[in-house]
Amino acid sequence: MQEQFDFFGAGPPREPTKLTKRTVVVRRHTRSLTRAEQGAAARDAGIARAERGANAAVAQWSKLAMLSLTTFMRHRGVGFKFQLADFRAAGGALADPPEPRAWGAIINRASRAGLIERHGFEPCNDPRQHRCPTSVWRVVRVE
Repeated sequence: MQEQFDFFGAGPPREPTKLTKRTVVVRRHTRSLTRAEQGAAARDAGIARAERGANAAVAQWSKLAMLSLTTFMRHRGVGFKFQLADFRAAGGALADPPEPRAWGAIINRASRAGLIERHGFEPCNDPRQHRCPTSVWRVVRVE
């Protein structure tokens, strides 16, 4: 008698897929990156690539963007909550980068410097983003 499997017509069950790991060299020691670490590394590489492209298109774009962000936060004060779309809408004379992901480098830099912290997620205020979930940032410190 033949066994029957009814997994939506998928056939017999397979062995669970094993997580793959990629080996990298970190400070002369080798270790494997988890899938989450691989994703974070790819994200960071993409943001850095977008920032380099913005700096190539507009001289010192990232410095100007960071200055614009700190000015935006200074005028609003500690405790102010905003989305990146709010900052971009109030951006003033700063040109948008050729790749919008370059803004991620500026927000990450401000977060790592302790100027802002993620306060949660909300639907995006930018109509081009179709109300997709986006980070809400809270000003922690102004310079």
